[in-house]
Amino acid sequence: MEAVDQELLRLRALARLQPLERRIIRSVASSTAIETRQPISSIEAKLLASKQVVVNRRVITIG
Repeated sequence: MEAVDQELLRLRALARLQPLERRIIRSVASSTAIETRQPISSIEAKLLASKQVVVNRRVITIG
């Protein structure tokens, strides 16, 4: 169990290095991907290109 905790701490530390906006976009993309079964990278790329994206008839606005 300790190895899992160390890995989680490592990932959190890496995430903190990213700007807040990037972390928010990643989080939104991740939760949307779970709901829509689309790739996270695809949703994230759309959100990085535009502040308003439609995914499966759902409008996502960042900003």
